[in-house]
Amino acid sequence: MPQNKHSDIFFKSIYRRIAEIRREKGLTQEKLAEIMNVAPREIQRWESTGGMSLQTLKKFSEALECHPSEFFEKPKSIDPESNHSEKRNRYTS
Repeated sequence: MPQNKHSDIFFKSIYRRIAEIRREKGLTQEKLAEIMNVAPREIQRWESTGGMSLQTLKKFSEALECHPSEFFEKPKSIDPESNHSEKRNRYTS
């Protein structure tokens, strides 16, 4: 089944949210990879392009000690590596 623009946005928000939770917990991609017993490049790939299974989402929730439903919350930032969205929200709120 081909993905459409809306599903791409939905899945990208999940990947951004995972990265956000990881950073909130003070974990690097390398440390999370160690906890999950995977290569750091896998964490990088999952956080940027996804392609993960439900089993992988479960592994993320266990490693990050959070409920999987937290991955479906709206990310706090648009760009997980910058504060651009926070600046934008200041002017649009």
